[in-house]
Amino acid sequence: ACLVLSGTQDRGFLTHRGALANFSPLHLPVNSILASSSHLHLAGYFNLPKFWCPATAELLVKAQKDGLTTSLNPQFDASLRWELPGAVLAALDVLLLSEYEARQIAGRRVASGDLSRVADWFLARGVGVVVVTRGAHGAVAFVRVRGAQGTAGEHRSLPRSFVEPSVPVEHVVDTTGAGDAFNAGFLDAWLRAGAWRGGDGAIRAGLRLGTRLGAACVETEGASAALEVDSEE
Repeated sequence: ACLVLSGTQDRGFLTHRGALANFSPLHLPVNSILASSSHLHLAGYFNLPKFWCPATAELLVKAQKDGLTTSLNPQFDASLRWELPGAVLAALDVLLLSEYEARQIAGRRVASGDLSRVADWFLARGVGVVVVTRGAHGAVAFVRVRGAQGTAGEHRSLPRSFVEPSVPVEHVVDTTGAGDAFNAGFLDAWLRAGAWRGGDGAIRAGLRLGTRLGAACVETEGASAALEVDSEE
């Protein structure tokens, strides 16, 4: 259960994990899930303490070996540890997170506060695409420059970035769920545009639909209403 306290300048969440506190990868019928899927997404990693174990990375690795693409959204870390295991990062095709989350996880581990450097920290650990939402400033995706070598901390080329501006909103009603709406839109368009083939088109398509759904979400009260956006020309 989650109680949202939303104000004009800030918001807070009062959460009781309930069954999520004990839910683990061992509860999943892994073989049947992977056999009937083309993509595996793990949402709310930091709200699933039983997933903070080697079995999570093993699940993601198995999914990739079986031909699935993978993604993860960490959400806020109430423990304030902000730790994503390297084995998990290495098994992600896409990492979706807010700028605040990105800076909390990687920012304290890199010397520069530049967002490109922050994103590069994740890319250096094997993430395929790092997608960062920036609220009213839209979203940006980062990918590794081909041929770039070296480990985190070494001097090398900055990652390539794809910037998508925010969609104008007439009246912000409630920002709850905007990040989740963005993630759903990004993954849907990214996969439909041929993510498995690589290339820029799928990333740009994901950013466009993600920002449009995020904008639609903030114009709606609550986070469970169906969202509609106009078809792109």
